[in-house]
Amino acid sequence: MQARLLILNPISDAVFLDNNNELPRAPLPDNPAEVTGIVQFADKQLGLDIAVLSCLQYESSKGALYLCGVLDEPGDAMRWHPLASLAPADLTAVINWRNSGDSRRAPWTNIQWHQNVRQWVEEKLPQAGFYPQGKVHQFHCWEISCILKVPTTSGLLYLKAVPPIFASEPGLVQWLNQKVPGQVPEVVATDSSRGWFLTRDFGGYNLGDSEDYQLWQQAISAYARLQIKTVSLSQEILSLGCLDRRLPQLISHCRQLADYLSDTPERETGISSEQCRRWQQAIPRLEEMAEKLDSFNIPYTLEHGDLHCGNIQVTDRGFVFFDWTDGSLAHPFFSLDPFLKEGPKNPEIRSRLLQAYLNVWREYLPGVDCTKAFNLSRVLALAHQTWSYHLIARSVEPAAGLSGVLGSVLAKTLAAVEDFSHST
Repeated sequence: MQARLLILNPISDAVFLDNNNELPRAPLPDNPAEVTGIVQFADKQLGLDIAVLSCLQYESSKGALYLCGVLDEPGDAMRWHPLASLAPADLTAVINWRNSGDSRRAPWTNIQWHQNVRQWVEEKLPQAGFYPQGKVHQFHCWEISCILKVPTTSGLLYLKAVPPIFASEPGLVQWLNQKVPGQVPEVVATDSSRGWFLTRDFGGYNLGDSEDYQLWQQAISAYARLQIKTVSLSQEILSLGCLDRRLPQLISHCRQLADYLSDTPERETGISSEQCRRWQQAIPRLEEMAEKLDSFNIPYTLEHGDLHCGNIQVTDRGFVFFDWTDGSLAHPFFSLDPFLKEGPKNPEIRSRLLQAYLNVWREYLPGVDCTKAFNLSRVLALAHQTWSYHLIARSVEPAAGLSGVLGSVLAKTLAAVEDFSHST
């Protein structure tokens, strides 16, 4: 399968076609957001410096269609053709994309944004003691983040851009550089008003690529110690713009979600009326669980929000925890759900991972039944994630398809509430 590239001319309403008057075809990425191969193909095979603006279609068995823009000179004039020369289905895809844009569309879907961010990088590098070495190119792109690789004489840097819903991430990562240096990406420069930050490449390898589960235990223990360092810093965390997701606020969010679902058509939410009814019925049970969990007096901490193995890097200096877009002030044990869910399926290994995390907390909170608290936290962690996906789904354009993810997470939460109710 291949990815067809619909490359728009920066100065005229034209599209780039190959020698056969067809859209160029690049190797299909394994993930629609991983666009490095497409950018490199355009550079080497077409002589074009492009940015991917949007993935209009993607099916692993059928191929993909990417909308792209050119960042420098358009090149061979003979390769540019009027948009009307496109096949009807491709022309319709472009027209629909142009007509469907709203205020929630990611800023990096505009080629001018890419030119502006490159100019910012060029300005910031010498100020931070770095000098460019090779082309800046796009590495990752989807509705909720865009990442560029920035080669320099002092090593590779990454520029990450996030939409307004994740505006706290640049400042949060910069703050964590001071509180837990070496355990998060090293920040080189930030523009929090635009959701941009430059970090050093942290090297190493991804935890998910390792089957050394003692290493996994060390990683989750290190994360628990990171959380404990933030116990007394609640106000600082909130001042950074991180969301307040403490238990009372979580229950309030569950009620707000119930109101939203009851007032919004199913075609917009992807949530059935039956699920809405069950969610409303689940709230008193969630509130009861929250009150019981709160009685353990486990302090609130910084909570990553998406702590799966893919967001943990193993380096020669220790573990680096990255992708803090969902960072909030919440119950610390909520971080375990994505970590265990994406981890090994062997029950014995999973138990060892859980105990490695809880043992750090047992040492910090002697006398607290952390196992019982964790069992209570599991359902509430799913409710926590449900609210996160609700916020995300409402913050990106409907074409992103994230309402479907919300429906899936909400269904898991409902099932967990009902299972827990039957077991108690």
